[in-house]
Amino acid sequence: MLGVQEATQHVDALEEVWRDYIRSSFDPKLRREYCFRYFALLDALLAQTESGFASKGREEALQRVLAFECFAIEPAGPSCGPVAAGTTTLRNPCYLLAKLRAPEAPDDPQLVPLVTALGDRSQGLFYHYRQHKLCIDSENSLLLYLSASQATRQKSFHVINALEQLVGQGTDPRASERAKRIAHKVILPYLESALSFAGSRPVGIVDLELLDLGAGSGLLAARICQEIRRVLANQDMESRFRVWMVDLSLSDPGRFFAGKRLRAAVDCLTAIGSDYRHWLATRDQLPRYNGIRIGLVSRFFNNLSDFLTAAVPPSSMVRTKRDRTVDVRWRECLPSHCLGRSGVGSDALEISNARIWLDSGRTFAQRSLSQYFRGLHLLSPSGAEDVGDHDDRIFVPLRRFRPQCLLTSDGESVLERLLADCSIVLIQDADLRPQDLLAHREQMRLPGIVAIDMTKCLRLKGHYSYALARSRDRAFGSVIGERLW
Repeated sequence: MLGVQEATQHVDALEEVWRDYIRSSFDPKLRREYCFRYFALLDALLAQTESGFASKGREEALQRVLAFECFAIEPAGPSCGPVAAGTTTLRNPCYLLAKLRAPEAPDDPQLVPLVTALGDRSQGLFYHYRQHKLCIDSENSLLLYLSASQATRQKSFHVINALEQLVGQGTDPRASERAKRIAHKVILPYLESALSFAGSRPVGIVDLELLDLGAGSGLLAARICQEIRRVLANQDMESRFRVWMVDLSLSDPGRFFAGKRLRAAVDCLTAIGSDYRHWLATRDQLPRYNGIRIGLVSRFFNNLSDFLTAAVPPSSMVRTKRDRTVDVRWRECLPSHCLGRSGVGSDALEISNARIWLDSGRTFAQRSLSQYFRGLHLLSPSGAEDVGDHDDRIFVPLRRFRPQCLLTSDGESVLERLLADCSIVLIQDADLRPQDLLAHREQMRLPGIVAIDMTKCLRLKGHYSYALARSRDRAFGSVIGERLW
């Protein structure tokens, strides 16, 4: 393939164990050898590509190895190259490092947060999005990735939504638990308090409106309504919901409201296919509300973040004081070092979804994938311009919050516009940190708005949660959290 005898031997060795692994129906006993052979090949290609003897052929070979066991997803019609990508948990050697380190750990696409895939015209970077079990009793999961490019990301949502209709109906296994926490910690206490301050108790029917920004499949909104209906029904009260869902790419949002009891409780269900920034810039989009309307923005802004690779000093990846003692020996966790016959074994691997915050963005504790991310970095536009000597650096995937997400198309605050139409606004997001929210308030002033951090109250680890309301809203005192301002 390369005309280099050593690299060719690595290819042959990988092919042999890859075939044995597949023929054995993915025998766990072969995973260590499979992963070792893959990363030994990757190391050899990186050495050739970064040397003075680098060539276009070697760069193409590196692209193919980095895209190994990943597949491109392209929209129907004339090909414009891949706009999304996918892989599977039992075949991808990068992902199998997590299986070696913790065989019983649940599948999670964050364990390989960035992939590349080859298409007819181009290759690019794709970031983790969702996962689906291929069947109920299967150990294998399908991992789906969106385009890291802002230019093609919206097309990613369209093709992934279409694919999910075929493989898994777009379900989120954690949606019910998230909905219960939101209902019991925020909406129900607020509802009871608001009705109390209004001087009336609900008689017969309780009206509630929900505006879901970036609704996607609509599953979370449906589960929230379902839980509230169930709680109120236990108190001999009926519920009546009006729901608006706003998203550029809505995936059959009504299907999760199709249950008989919930369908009977929904008075209005409206799907609005629009860019939320343009939609919020247009005034009087919704009818005025006289009761309670909840604004929901759940894990939406983080899908507009920037995703890239970078080289960082090993000291920046230290999470505890104990880590500092082994910081200088971080290369011992590389698969080509610890998985060989003379290596210390998979216990030395560092591959987890634990988050690490750096000045340049958020990453994961995945030092064992440094060479993989180094290859992705070389293929990226930023890597092509980065000619520094990074032998002493760890390569990581980075994700950065985009402050523009909080601005409408006419430059106003998304939060201010939402609170013009809603009683309270609930935000859950992986990348929107408290300091980002405070910076937005400083930029936009936001007079008369109160914000609290509910992350600890909702016992969240993977993302942040906030609630915002007008300062004059006395019922907002029922929502428990840490006051931001």
